[in-house]
Amino acid sequence: MRAGDMPHYHPAVRQLAFHHSCPRNPSPLGPGLVASKISLSYQYFDSKQSPNDTRLDRTALKLLQTVHKHGEGQLTGYEKRVHHDQIIPQKRYQDTYARLKAKYGKQLTTSWVEVTDPVKHVFEDIGIAAFLIELWDDMYHRPVTVNAVLHGDTDTASGALDACEDVKEYCNNDATADLAHGGEVQASGSKLRFPGFVDIGCGNGILVYILLSEGYPGFGFDARERKSWPTFPTAIRKHLKQKLLVPEIFRSTVDLAHEGDASWHNGLFDHGTFIVSNHADELTAWTPLLAYLNHGAFLAIPCCSHDLAGARFRAPESVRKPTDAAREVMTGNTHMSRLPQQDPSTRVKPLADDDDARLTLDQHAARQRTSSADLAVKQAAETGSLKRSLVQKKMASAYSTLCSYLASISESMGYEVETEVLRIPSTRNHSVIGRRRRQHSGSSSDDPDTAEDREAVVQTLIEREMGLSIQSVARDWVTRAGKIAQKPGSGH
Repeated sequence: MRAGDMPHYHPAVRQLAFHHSCPRNPSPLGPGLVASKISLSYQYFDSKQSPNDTRLDRTALKLLQTVHKHGEGQLTGYEKRVHHDQIIPQKRYQDTYARLKAKYGKQLTTSWVEVTDPVKHVFEDIGIAAFLIELWDDMYHRPVTVNAVLHGDTDTASGALDACEDVKEYCNNDATADLAHGGEVQASGSKLRFPGFVDIGCGNGILVYILLSEGYPGFGFDARERKSWPTFPTAIRKHLKQKLLVPEIFRSTVDLAHEGDASWHNGLFDHGTFIVSNHADELTAWTPLLAYLNHGAFLAIPCCSHDLAGARFRAPESVRKPTDAAREVMTGNTHMSRLPQQDPSTRVKPLADDDDARLTLDQHAARQRTSSADLAVKQAAETGSLKRSLVQKKMASAYSTLCSYLASISESMGYEVETEVLRIPSTRNHSVIGRRRRQHSGSSSDDPDTAEDREAVVQTLIEREMGLSIQSVARDWVTRAGKIAQKPGSGH
């Protein structure tokens, strides 16, 4: 091994050693106090390496500072709250990240055309791509296009995508045959053929660009086209679509036909498609629902909190185990409240269809505000003031409750929920993952399999979560979606 072969996160030396010395004589610091010393030694690869390498000196100092910090923390009783690498081992992730960073990092940052910080967004998406690639390696057989890229048979985006088109029908046919028992990866751990991916709310398109270039077939869509899309090769651009998500369950329950239908996506993808939502805002809570309807798996990285009608809200803390809620949704027994706003004593009575026809959307919003006001003590909604009451100090953060809420909805859809704190340059780095669904007894009533049955399960959950009829939620969603499409792109 040579110095150039060392990974970026390791000092370019053959060996390093920590040496901790503790004198046996009485400490000069006084009784009960020990004057110990810790040092670090390098063994270079060869004599040509300069002992005056300032970078190695800085690395050694940083390592010693880290060891000292952990020692002080242990002495004061510190307990680690954030645990990384629970699903993918650190070495696998970092090796893939280093490869993608070297391949795409400089190219994407120098050609950045958005108004946002390129360093944050580019390396955040490279980190997410690295995690997805390793996650998919555990779940699926690698597409032949991925092996072609890794072996250097094709190293361009267009070459990888051309290969994808050649094997698309082959992969789809085999994937459909392999996706048994509803299509989701099951607890047995057996690998399936890669079913393709979709990035909902894909934003600047970088994640889609990297995954396609690495040979993974899929596409992304967003309500607004970004400035970065035209900078990608033509082969990439045709996989980025400007679409508004209007779920089929809304379109089938309300007459929503109008001239803008061509710009809508109904949320139905190829069987088993892996769904990615990275800071997708209004689409975040819908991620596990879409995965369930498409017999697929998902990765969701929450950011801003929105309900199932697309409105901003503070996600409430769960008051019961999500597995109990999941059992009720699947069996149709929803008389017990799972979340605070579902408590009959604090919830506004759902509107009848006739009332819906007479009320405007503004009146609907007023009713929702009244309901929220009744819950102010329970949910302690943020007021914008920096001064926090005692109740607010004891509350979980808005972000943590959103992550818990998303996990709870995922459980309701029957997924075995996994969470991971991603190694990305963002404070919004918690992910909720649904790779497999729980095994059921085999009864069709326990695990609906037809499209109609699954839509009925999703409708039950929506009406329970929102306290409104599916028709009311659908109309609110479409109204908000139209406003989103008129806003300029944010650069994400």
